[in-house]
Amino acid sequence: MHDTRPTPRWGHVSPWSSSTVLLCGLGLCGLGACRPPAPPPRIQPPAPAPREPAAAPPSILSAHLARVDDPELGGKDGILLVLDAELDAASLRPRAFVISRTSAGPVWPEQAILAPASEDDENRTVLLIGEFGEPGQEPSHVAIAGSLWSEDGRLLQGLGAPVTPSAAPPYVVALQVLPPAPQRCEGVAQTLRTYWTDELRGVEADDLSRIRVRLHGGALVSPVRFDDHETEHGEAGQDNVLDLCVDDPAPIDALSVQGGAFHDVAGHRSASLELRPSDPVARPGR
Repeated sequence: MHDTRPTPRWGHVSPWSSSTVLLCGLGLCGLGACRPPAPPPRIQPPAPAPREPAAAPPSILSAHLARVDDPELGGKDGILLVLDAELDAASLRPRAFVISRTSAGPVWPEQAILAPASEDDENRTVLLIGEFGEPGQEPSHVAIAGSLWSEDGRLLQGLGAPVTPSAAPPYVVALQVLPPAPQRCEGVAQTLRTYWTDELRGVEADDLSRIRVRLHGGALVSPVRFDDHETEHGEAGQDNVLDLCVDDPAPIDALSVQGGAFHDVAGHRSASLELRPSDPVARPGR
């Protein structure tokens, strides 16, 4: 005869043993033994680490037609660029730049040099030299079309900016708060470095009264002296960088400069301005 009893299925094993089932059925075990085993705890994956905020992309802060048929440039024109990053001088090439014009084809500079600011920690200004246009064909836009690198390794290719005409007044486009250092505002609490759209002239000690620095808390002070624009320390004499020596350690909230305080090489008086160190770009005041 065939055995008609069902064949036990061994594919699934109950977490309760037969002895546990028997004891629970007879009421002879503790409550803990008669409960099904707790499922293993779920392990939560660690929370992802917060991402660092992305660094702001570099930019050209200003491009100014600063020289027109200048004898110091061999009768050539000059466009002064100010960037918000220190440049890798080894990657600087004239053909990395291209200049658009209002009613003519593009042109390329014949030279590209770190000037007029040329100290080791001021490599943010480039002077482009060449034939950039005639009346009615003025340069309108400059772009970095080739490989140009910042000191921190960022590729600057693709950056561009409109070219301001030669008659535009010089103004500040960037501020940096720096600690004192040898040959930089020695003996003073801090330095406020200003980058201008053009090379400055007419910087005299009497002009300190035309500058106000607003400190955190609201106090207004004037710099005690200029630096980086004199030759007493053997530094660059006159360029587009002007250091203001502030003899107060309080954080600096803003800078204001009266209109006409300085002038550029062509004699254009500087614009009035008010800006904060956190402002990306200063614009000339009205």
